[in-house]
Amino acid sequence: MIGCALMAGEHPADLDVVRYAFRLGWAVAELRGRYRPDRFGRRDPCHARAFRRNGYELPLANERSPAEIRKELLDTVEDLSNAVGLDDEASKTVWSELKISLTGLEAKDTDRKALWAGVEHRLGVAHKFYAFDAHIQDEIVLQASQAAAYQLGRGLAETFWALQPECAADAMGSWEFLLGPERCDILCRLALRMSAYVEPEVLVAIAGPLKCWAKLASETERRGGADIEECLYHQGLLWRDLVRGERSPADLQLTGNTKAPATATAWKDLKLYRTAAVSLRWPLIGGIASLVLLVAGAWLLATGTDHAGPSTAIGILGALGLTSAGLYAHAKANVTSLLSNLSQTVQIERIRWAANLCPNADASTPESTA
Repeated sequence: MIGCALMAGEHPADLDVVRYAFRLGWAVAELRGRYRPDRFGRRDPCHARAFRRNGYELPLANERSPAEIRKELLDTVEDLSNAVGLDDEASKTVWSELKISLTGLEAKDTDRKALWAGVEHRLGVAHKFYAFDAHIQDEIVLQASQAAAYQLGRGLAETFWALQPECAADAMGSWEFLLGPERCDILCRLALRMSAYVEPEVLVAIAGPLKCWAKLASETERRGGADIEECLYHQGLLWRDLVRGERSPADLQLTGNTKAPATATAWKDLKLYRTAAVSLRWPLIGGIASLVLLVAGAWLLATGTDHAGPSTAIGILGALGLTSAGLYAHAKANVTSLLSNLSQTVQIERIRWAANLCPNADASTPESTA
């Protein structure tokens, strides 16, 4: 079960800096992905079509050109590094070396593959990224929450930005690695380490879809389908916005993307209740059994009887101070508690389904983390 998380009105003192660390991890992964030679200059999946700007019209977000987005990311990484305290001379030196290398990739007619790899391994842009990331992790390792947030941000972003579909299964850019069971387990653990900074529903919205994406990544035919990478791109954006507190899990809507029913509201679908009831089966069985016993006892007290057995039972109940009114109140409290638990579980299931953008995923099985 997912543990306690950020409660309404209770914000940890370092919430902002932890979110900065998450954003930094995401930005580093995205920046590396956008400068990778095989992706350099490509537009994002949702904005593959480029519109002409004749008179300096103002674009929104990813409507900006790839060069504009890279420039924005460079500034963002620098600002976020400062925000998490990486503003000392050593940090500035590592960042400056990377930034200078990236400037070389911007030049026209340059051999980006050669610059990325480097004549000598340590002189390449890829190694500069590695050195920058290693420096960040080494510097914030003692701030456990920041370290987890940074790695979670980078790991979730890399599901798309580090993906190289043609890589062999044992390479770190492959489907099998980036969305394999080992990496997904790590991401879920990192998310749980942030339970004081995000709502429990956000953890469900990460863990549930990750399991579906891991299954898809293991199936060569499914992951080669049309629009798979676009769905993965949007899944990452959803995770990012939820962790950063920019979207509310309660506002997510069920779609036809999973095999779960695409109803306007989860409350209209009995399948969702059935799934929730399965996860609460033992509390429900115990509660119903207790309720039956309590109602039987209340009936004995209310009606009375001349038979020895029931009379004895009434005497025992009276000696224990149990009255029909008291039994009724206790039974009512039990029913209220059961309905509350069922309602909460249904809401968790609805969010797990609604957050899942993995195509044709079967979300009907309750998650152990929900």
